[in-house]
Amino acid sequence: MAEDSTLIRPHGPAQVRAAAVAAATELFAERPPGAVTVRQIAERAGVNHALVHRYVGTKEDLLREVLEHNARTAERLNAELVGGADLERIVAFALENPGYLRAFLAVQLAGEWETELLPQAQPLMQRLVAELAAEQRERGIDVPELSAPMAVAAIAALLSAWCAAGPFLAGRADAPAGTDERAELTAAVQAIWDRALAER
Repeated sequence: MAEDSTLIRPHGPAQVRAAAVAAATELFAERPPGAVTVRQIAERAGVNHALVHRYVGTKEDLLREVLEHNARTAERLNAELVGGADLERIVAFALENPGYLRAFLAVQLAGEWETELLPQAQPLMQRLVAELAAEQRERGIDVPELSAPMAVAAIAALLSAWCAAGPFLAGRADAPAGTDERAELTAAVQAIWDRALAER
């Protein structure tokens, strides 16, 4: 298929930067950062890779931008949540922003990136830990089945794994027609939350 000559390519520092960060966000959600090149990011963004180097910098700079963008996106949701943990909205956020946890965990698991690349605040996870710990105290649960940090780590792992492997698993599972992926995932997250509110 011939390239559309009417396609307007990003130009200028602001457009190139925005396109490169958007493309990097997609690619880092699809594969580990070590498997992504600046040339691939530039190709996805529709810009020359030299412009990415000029206006954004190295792959590490792009990864930092992606992680900070993800943290800001999560912070906006965090600000919208009022009262207790809204697990359904958090699951929806994870499904709509698969790169949020996947890029963060990929950096940690790869072990090849400086820790300063990681945002200091992971607002949704911090909020969940605080709210779950508060609910445990409120119910007088001194020895819960799961500590708040362990439960939130399990939720983060489940959401990350589903974002990575869900399409593969759903396509090959014996799920009945009309299965609601979001509802099932929310129920699984709720089960972890409830387990953390059970006595040992």
